[in-house]
Amino acid sequence: MKNKLSLFFILLLLFITPVKSNSTKNLFIIYMASDNDLYIHALGDILEIQNSSFENSKVLILLDGENETKIIEIDNSTQVELKKFDNLNTGDPEVLTDFILFSLSRYKPENIILGLWGHGDGRNFKGSEGKGVCFDETSIDYLTIKEIKESLSNVFNKKNRKIDIVFFDACFMQTVEVSYELREYVDYVIASQAYVPLDGFPYDVILKNISSEKLSILETGKEIVKSYFDSYNNGSQGIEEVSISFLNTSKSLDILKITKDFITKNEKFNNIINLRENCLVPLNQKYVDYYSLFSILFNEEDKILLDKIVSEYVILNLSSFKENLNGFSIYFPPYYFPINLTFFTESGWENFLWREFTY
Repeated sequence: MKNKLSLFFILLLLFITPVKSNSTKNLFIIYMASDNDLYIHALGDILEIQNSSFENSKVLILLDGENETKIIEIDNSTQVELKKFDNLNTGDPEVLTDFILFSLSRYKPENIILGLWGHGDGRNFKGSEGKGVCFDETSIDYLTIKEIKESLSNVFNKKNRKIDIVFFDACFMQTVEVSYELREYVDYVIASQAYVPLDGFPYDVILKNISSEKLSILETGKEIVKSYFDSYNNGSQGIEEVSISFLNTSKSLDILKITKDFITKNEKFNNIINLRENCLVPLNQKYVDYYSLFSILFNEEDKILLDKIVSEYVILNLSSFKENLNGFSIYFPPYYFPINLTFFTESGWENFLWREFTY
């Protein structure tokens, strides 16, 4: 009888003793490509996260430097090194895939928020592959958007999970080509049409502001955008001109359709090269603000439709630049040069630019 009672109490203790759960509201997976001149800023962001106070979120970081790469986990003030490697190439999509899969093996999140951190656009080691991010100076490599898509496709096939939000802590990444390319595997994209200051995203403020269990994924995305913008408007990171927006990737299909319809109706448009000059993204001659350009090109009826589509595509857009930045850009260099991105070809924009620059 005594043995039976002992067994009963042991079983009772097992049931009432709280077991540490690996579930979390938000899983931040931050891919820090800092094998370049940004390494000191990566360390600063990590310290910022470590000094912050947050709830309902877990943070896993792949930190790549010149001599080594490691995966660390930060839980409020505690930093733990989980894995260490010889110097990995952050321009290799398999490295990104493995890091995401490792993170998802460790936690079961309600929301997956993937941060791609590093230099964006600007340099082009892979010729006509188009936009890139996460430059690795040692390997002379970077992730193209198609490689990011490939990586997220592999994650989806293995985990049957889309990424809820991808945010780019990198310059010039908020273009229609990017959100259209990633739309099958990412619900929302947060990025800047313009440059991102060296201080990047205010991770301490963001993690604190999204701590509420009640926030939906849309509310979480809006908080990330507002936290970034406010931090550079006499906030925690001073005063600097910034641009940031929050896009619904599924609506990029509608942007493609209205662009394609316009191009089909207009084989050539007079004065578009000169109009381009008034719609340029600050400090980047390869991109123009989509809405600024097409709202001029469209007739009154098409512009009404454009306004409706953009209102659904751009969930939130904040900018302190004097130029009109309305949430997303489109590739429009001052010369004809093709890029290997699906929107560029499927919309007919590539053929349109070819005609404009060559005839």
